[in-house]
Amino acid sequence: KTKERAPIGIIWALDWMVAMVTWPAYARPVPPVGDASLEPVIIGNLHDPRTAYANAQELRQAFPEGYLVTWQGYGHGLKDSHTSQQGAGILREYEKSRDEKKLPEYTNAVAKYACISKVFHYLDTGEGIRDG
Repeated sequence: KTKERAPIGIIWALDWMVAMVTWPAYARPVPPVGDASLEPVIIGNLHDPRTAYANAQELRQAFPEGYLVTWQGYGHGLKDSHTSQQGAGILREYEKSRDEKKLPEYTNAVAKYACISKVFHYLDTGEGIRDG
C-alpha cells in the first residue's frame, strides 16, 4: 500500500524533514574526548569500511592510560567473534597445529577469537593489554 501511495518515498522524506526542523535541540560544540584517568580498551580495525583506523589511534592518544587492540581483519568491529566454547575450540586447534609443527590454518575466526579473548581477559582480570 505504501508503495502505491508514495512510490518514491516523498511522504517518508517529508515526515523526517518536519521532525528535524522542529527538533527542540540547540547546536553546540562537541565536548572534547578523553580522560587521563580512564583505561578503556579501544579496538581498531585496519580494514573497517565504516570506521577509519586513524580514529582508533586518535582515541588512544585521548586516553593515555587506555589500550589499543588492532585487528587486521575485515568488516565493521568484531561481530560474530565466536566468544563461546566454539571460539575456544577454534583457537585450541590452531595452537595444536602450531605446536605440532604443522602449518596451522589461520582463519578469520581464529583472528577474531584471539583478539576478543585478550579483551575479555582484561575485563575479567584487569591485567593490561599490550598495545598492538
